[in-house]
Amino acid sequence: MALALAASASAAQAAPAPTAIVIPTQPPDWSSGALDVVGSASRIPNALRAARAAEAVALNHLRTQVLALHLEPNETVGDVCQRDPQMARRVERAIEQGARLYQAKYQPDGSVACSMSLDLGLVWSTISGNP
Repeated sequence: MALALAASASAAQAAPAPTAIVIPTQPPDWSSGALDVVGSASRIPNALRAARAAEAVALNHLRTQVLALHLEPNETVGDVCQRDPQMARRVERAIEQGARLYQAKYQPDGSVACSMSLDLGLVWSTISGNP
């Protein structure tokens, strides 16, 4: 038991100190905008599954674009999320709860294209801690 405690104590000492996360006081230009994306899925055995697959693709597109947004010239939302797991969870929750499906186009070949939008003000308020 003492060996396990010693090993965990040395592992805690070896872990690097977390880097301080500095959030800008002024909202970035993108915070007053919105993202619009389209996700599509090829023909799947039924239309509902194709639509859900297209929605998942659109949500992934939103996630990718949000993580690429710049908070500072040399720092993106993704950079902050990599250093702070709690921030990553909050941003993910903001994306999932804020994404709005506004159009689903069912094509004759069985494919589906889903259009989604995300208010970036919600993302900024999540990051800045001002819900």
